[in-house]
Amino acid sequence: MLTKTCCDCKEPFEVEESKAWATRCLPCWIALQDRQGKRKVESLQAEVDYWRTRANGGPDNTAAIGVLQQKVDRLESDNLKLRLELMQARAKAATPGKSLPVDWRDYLPRLIQLCHPDRHGGSEAANKATVWLLGLKKQSR
Repeated sequence: MLTKTCCDCKEPFEVEESKAWATRCLPCWIALQDRQGKRKVESLQAEVDYWRTRANGGPDNTAAIGVLQQKVDRLESDNLKLRLELMQARAKAATPGKSLPVDWRDYLPRLIQLCHPDRHGGSEAANKATVWLLGLKKQSR
């Protein structure tokens, strides 16, 4: 065993010869590791806070964003249904006995454009509506 002097507390401490490189006693070494660990944690926390700020949210907002996205999807779907119902109602009023106007195909490109997923952040509701409208378009050929 070697007797050395701690570089922090200046107290003597004993170490095995295989650890002759040691410069601190065990209590001072533990305290140093604790300080370094706290600094690392604080540094990482600061980085996490920075990226949360840059991303305009974080785990706290993830659930809220998901709920809002579902509401947006539902509203987009309802809006499309209401537009189609309005179109059908106008057609029935103009030509009794028919569910869609003779020129209903003229509305399809505009409806597809209006509900296209690229205009609605790739939402599921927009995808479904566009697929349905494209199917209508294919059937009308």
